[in-house]
Amino acid sequence: MVKTDHNLKIKFLLYVCIIVIVGQLVLLTKISGNITRVKSHIGDLNATKATIEYRNCELQCIGRQILESQKLFVNNSPIPVKDVLGGRKTLVYYFSKMYCKVCVESQIEVIKAVFAADSTNIVLLAHSSNYKELYVLKHTLGIKCPIYKVDHDLNLPCDTIRMPYFVLLDENLKVINAFITMKERMNYSIAYLKSMYRYFHSENVVTNALNIVIDDTHIDLGNVRNGSSKTVRFAITNNSVQNVQLDVIPDCDCTTIDFGNGTLQAQEKRRITATIKFDEEGEFVKYIYVYYNNNQNPIEVEIRGNVI
Repeated sequence: MVKTDHNLKIKFLLYVCIIVIVGQLVLLTKISGNITRVKSHIGDLNATKATIEYRNCELQCIGRQILESQKLFVNNSPIPVKDVLGGRKTLVYYFSKMYCKVCVESQIEVIKAVFAADSTNIVLLAHSSNYKELYVLKHTLGIKCPIYKVDHDLNLPCDTIRMPYFVLLDENLKVINAFITMKERMNYSIAYLKSMYRYFHSENVVTNALNIVIDDTHIDLGNVRNGSSKTVRFAITNNSVQNVQLDVIPDCDCTTIDFGNGTLQAQEKRRITATIKFDEEGEFVKYIYVYYNNNQNPIEVEIRGNVI
């Protein structure tokens, strides 16, 4: 009888220990989730603070002038900056090899998507000691616009931020506007470059008669779990009699796109796949931009839902 009571006490203590351990694990899981959410909110606050700082810096650039003493280089041959950028309005994308490679290349991909084959008004300037690196970059990424090496920055307030940036120059090398890029907010870059495309083509807009149709441009995912990934699919159909060049760009890095090759054949219907990773609770609206040929206004696919 005494032995039985002793065994019951031991079992009871074991059950209590298991309950305590399980409770601690649940508590730790909740704490970990709260820490993740706090970190996410802190990241948003930092991004907002950076955005304000960047915008103030951009405003300080307006009216500044690129020095005519600035030299551009092809291989080791110097070219006066006015010979390349003067006499016309030009959009310049400036970056240094010290900057984040992913940041630089992601912006170049957006340039390619928005401006397509039309590189008339865009020039890339890179602070680099090696033109061969730029040559490899140009051909690896398939850049249509010219790229020049510079031996120092452009002497603009944006240089203090140490991030890649765009400046729109007038005929006399004065800054009309500036835009500092953020890889965390690629939708800002897309909107800016779309506005620049419209700026350069506002006097010569060609109506596109192509009949490109997307079967579902408003997708509601409902409730999705935080920390999970969701895959959505929609179809794009080329109802015209000619092939079109296709590019599909998400508005943030949380979304990856699979759309096959860059040519949509005449009468072809293709399935586009987008996989979205969710890491913050609350309602969301995300956009996927579908560009074809040299259109200035992409078809927008809106994806809504609520992360729980």
